[in-house]
Amino acid sequence: MSLPEAPPGTPALSEIPAETLAAYVQDTPAADLLRQVNEHYYYWTELRRRPLPLGVETRVLWQVARQQRRQTARYFEWASGAERWRFSYNLPRSLQQLLYALDQQLGRANGLGLLEARRVGKAKLAYLRATYFEAVVARLRGTGR
Repeated sequence: MSLPEAPPGTPALSEIPAETLAAYVQDTPAADLLRQVNEHYYYWTELRRRPLPLGVETRVLWQVARQQRRQTARYFEWASGAERWRFSYNLPRSLQQLLYALDQQLGRANGLGLLEARRVGKAKLAYLRATYFEAVVARLRGTGR
């Protein structure tokens, strides 16, 4: 198993003409592709092999996607002793939709409504949620998402 190919040096956003940037974020084929890249959270090795609409440059598309990901990133810090690390992550829309559906179904898992969940008890409810979540993760792994 080898490491994925690192993205090439990309032009800074300040070096890209404003008209070009506008075309990548407005309602154009480039913008549709950019939404797809961020929705599926493609890495450089996946993006560079995709067919592109006429006039779309892979490196510029990658730079704009990276910038959008930075703007929407969430951060958390983790400390262990004297060391501290700062991590960033993104939740693509498809994952947010899946988590929303999971959240909606948790209260109804195994016929549990909100009132019934209160009667079951916190420990059993936590167990049911964990079991359901594991089933969803297993299902996703099976579909390759």
